[in-house]
Amino acid sequence: MKFLLPSVLTLFLVSDAPAQTPILELDQLVAGQVTTFTVRNCTPGGTVSVAWTRSGLGSSPTPCGNADLNSPLNLLPEVYASQAGVATLTALVPSTAGGVSVWFHALDWSSCQFSNVVEDTVSPPLPDLVPTDLQTSTCTVLVGGDLQIDYTIQNATSIDCPPFSANLYLSTDSVIEPTQDQFLESINLGSLPGNGTHHGNVSVSIPANQATGNYYLGIYVDPTNLILEADEFNNDLLDQACSSLTVENLIVLEAVDSGTVSQNKPDTVCFPLLSGGSTDYVGLGDDIDGYTTGNPWGLMACLARWDTSSPGIPPGASVQSVEGFLPLSNYDVSLLGMTVLIRPITGAWTGSTVTWNSLPPLDNSTQVSIPFGNTGGGLTFDATGFWNYWQSNPNYGLHFIMNNPPPPANACALLRSHLYTANPPALRVYLN
Repeated sequence: MKFLLPSVLTLFLVSDAPAQTPILELDQLVAGQVTTFTVRNCTPGGTVSVAWTRSGLGSSPTPCGNADLNSPLNLLPEVYASQAGVATLTALVPSTAGGVSVWFHALDWSSCQFSNVVEDTVSPPLPDLVPTDLQTSTCTVLVGGDLQIDYTIQNATSIDCPPFSANLYLSTDSVIEPTQDQFLESINLGSLPGNGTHHGNVSVSIPANQATGNYYLGIYVDPTNLILEADEFNNDLLDQACSSLTVENLIVLEAVDSGTVSQNKPDTVCFPLLSGGSTDYVGLGDDIDGYTTGNPWGLMACLARWDTSSPGIPPGASVQSVEGFLPLSNYDVSLLGMTVLIRPITGAWTGSTVTWNSLPPLDNSTQVSIPFGNTGGGLTFDATGFWNYWQSNPNYGLHFIMNNPPPPANACALLRSHLYTANPPALRVYLN
């Protein structure tokens, strides 16, 4: 909250005044602006007058005795005190009064008691900095990621404003508090002419340790109150493009499309040995059913590849964990006792040409074995070790195969490609 620093000198001309002596206070006098007069210790419900003069201290006769002002006296409209004994009056300071010294005196007519005298010099007209627009490039951003922000600041009066600054904040509520909210960026701006407008763009970084969640993005002009303004309560504005800004720590990488697979399907290929024979079945990313009929056992294998070369991890963030996912739409419950063996592929392959008899080489020293099951619509597995493996080895994808014990006869599992599900094969990268 911003408050005007009082430049009014309140003079109590009578020391040790009685408790019920009216006390006059007023806001700073600014040419062309409204000021407020407050008189306390008045008779509840009584009539109160405020007089002013440019002639200084002196003595002027009134029905209640002499006022401590020189004539001529000028009266502001009478007001009535509240039941708490407080009278409030507002008045417009003339726009041409800058630099003029004025003396004020109040009178409680019911008690015929005068207040203290207040003297003030009218300040020249002031600028008024108002943020009028704030737009973000996206409503979702990663921890440690960058956010492009457009902003507009206007000087709402005809008085030139000296150089000033504006700060950007993240807030958990819709009230921007510079001393409490998460600071993002400070924008140092030059002078702004009267009735002028400044448009700007800035790139800000979300802290890498920012907690995930929904926030309000806001701008606060002159957050340290260095500029004396005509209105000190219109300096903040919330993002006009997004009702809230979501900070998240998840990057989802879908399976790669190498361009060699029909209908632009990703390189996710599954094939079984049918009826224990040697016929290869290449799925090309379509619905694949792996099943067994008789002896020997049929086996199902899948190959999937994700592009990890440019995952879009912000410079200030690091990978906490990686979760892999293969969509599964149907399966035989008898397969639940089995496990799936996952190994990194170490050679090139394409979805349109790979067969059971032409599988690329695998790295058997780095493998993960997971229970076969349906979690979130498919096979979910911890891929953090594979992600770390790919930081020092080429990424040719992963190979999945049913592991011991062998699948029961006539068991079936149906996997789905990205063309047949809204939840495609994916790597879910979670950031710190």
